[in-house]
Order: sequence, then C-alpha cells, then structure tokens
Amino acid sequence: MKKYAVLLLLYILTAIVYADDDKMHLELYQDNAMQLNLNKLHGKKVIVILDSGAELEGTIKEVGTRFLHLEKITNRAFYQGVVKISEITTLLFKNK
Repeated sequence: MKKYAVLLLLYILTAIVYADDDKMHLELYQDNAMQLNLNKLHGKKVIVILDSGAELEGTIKEVGTRFLHLEKITNRAFYQGVVKISEITTLLFKNK
C-alpha cells in the first residue's frame, strides 16, 4: 500500500512540473519586451490592439525588429498584414 502511495505522489509531482513548463514566461522589463513576447508566440493566434484602438486578430507568421507579420486575419479572407510593433499597445493570446 505504501508503495502505491509513493508512486502516486511521484506521478502528481511529475504532472505539476510538466504543467509549469507549459506556461509562457513573459518579458516585461526590457525595452524590446513586446518583440520578445511576440517571438515566443510565433505561429499562434493573437489579438493586437493598436494605439489607434484598432484590433487585429491573426496568426503570427514572422516578427522583425520593427514590424509584425500577421496572416489568417479574422474577418478578412486571404488577407495578411504588417503591423509596426511600436504601435501595439495590447497583446492578447490564449495560454493553455
């Protein structure tokens, strides 16, 4: 019985470690934090809100030093877009 309790405890601890690895660690205190966070989300679906208040939802295709390339933009069939990173005020994404 004690053997099964130890195995169960090891299983739970392993699950906790793997669950923690899935969380994205955000960069917040660097001058290029937005660019670093966008790079971490490469290939993921995001919503970016610009200085103007405009919202764009799409998949990150590429992140440059000054621009973000979005593809599969929602409600814009066959559209892609290039966004100036310095004009992004908010970045929304799902973190499973």
